[in-house]
Amino acid sequence: MVSESRRSDSTAAQTRDALRDAILGGEYMPGERLVEAQLTERFGASRFTVRVALQDLAGEGLVEVQRNRGALVRKVSLDEAVEITEVRMVLEGLVAARAAERVTDEQASELDEIGLLMRRAVTAGEFRRYSDLNQRLHALIRSIAGHRTASSSGCTASWSGTSSCCRCCRAGRRCRCRSTSGSSRPSATAIRPGRRRRCVRTSRA
Repeated sequence: MVSESRRSDSTAAQTRDALRDAILGGEYMPGERLVEAQLTERFGASRFTVRVALQDLAGEGLVEVQRNRGALVRKVSLDEAVEITEVRMVLEGLVAARAAERVTDEQASELDEIGLLMRRAVTAGEFRRYSDLNQRLHALIRSIAGHRTASSSGCTASWSGTSSCCRCCRAGRRCRCRSTSGSSRPSATAIRPGRRRRCVRTSRA
C-alpha cells in the first residue's frame, strides 16, 4: 500500500513537471484549454493524476481552472509580466552573487557563449530564441549557485515562464518585459571567480 502511494505521488509529480515544461516551452498558448482527455493520452497518466497536476500548476500561477470551462493556460498581462521581471531581478541578483563565489573558468566561458548568442538573437529579431536562451542562462546560473531555496521557489519555476506567457512576447514583438530583462547579460558577464561585489552592484543597477 505504501509503495503504491509513493508510485502515485511520483507519477503525479512527473506529469506536473512534464506539463510545466510543455507550457513554458510554448507548446500550449496562453488562454488555450488543457483538455484532460488529451493530457491523459499524452502523458500516459490517469485523469486523477492529470487533475492533481493541473491543480499544482494552478497554485504556481501557470494554469487557471474555471468553472464549467476546465483548465487553461493562464494569460499574463504586460503589467504583471513587468512586475514579475522586476522582482526576479532582485532574486536573481542574490543567486548571481552566490554563483560568482562558486563559478569555474569553464562555466564562465559557457555563460559568455550564451550571452553572445543572446545578443545575436536580439540583433536578428529572434525574440523566441532570445527567450529560450534567457531561460538557459538563468538555469545555468542557478545550477552554479546551488541555491536550493531559490531554485525551489515559485520565482524560478512559474516566473521563468513570464516571456512564454506574455502575449506580446508570444506574438514576437519586443515589449517592456523583454527590455526590463535586459540585465541578464551584465549579470552573466559579472559572474567570475571572486567577483561577488561587482555582481551584486550590477544586479541593483
